[in-house]
Amino acid sequence: MLVAGAVVLTFVSAVAALTLFWQHTADVPVSQAMVPHCDPVAADPPTVALGSSGQVTFRCLTESAFTIVGASLNVTPLLQGFRPPLTSLWVFNADGALVQGPCPNRTDAVLLQNNTAVELAPSNYNYCGEYLNVGPSGIHSVSVGWTVG
Repeated sequence: MLVAGAVVLTFVSAVAALTLFWQHTADVPVSQAMVPHCDPVAADPPTVALGSSGQVTFRCLTESAFTIVGASLNVTPLLQGFRPPLTSLWVFNADGALVQGPCPNRTDAVLLQNNTAVELAPSNYNYCGEYLNVGPSGIHSVSVGWTVG
């Protein structure tokens, strides 16, 4: 009986233990982010001539299309609806020295290929689409989704 009483006393002591306090660690966010500024982005110029070739910038009306904040970020574009007359789609530094003219010549221009990762440095970015021989239906919209990695 003495052994059973000791077991019960030990059990009661363990249950009766009081938690003095808890401590919680802080959330630790990533130092990088990709921030969109509008949807949809607007075309500049807003119209193109039938049969023309050239480039069109896609951006928000009052700011860049998106921003990379913090450190460089490896992201993968997912392009939906990309078709002629578009021949290529790029992103470029919206605050750079060259923000007009051929897409590959714009500041920090990066060619976007569907499901192919690119590294983007911290900056503000706009899109640039090159097109060739625009038909009667004009340039069709493209949806760009972004994934990390």
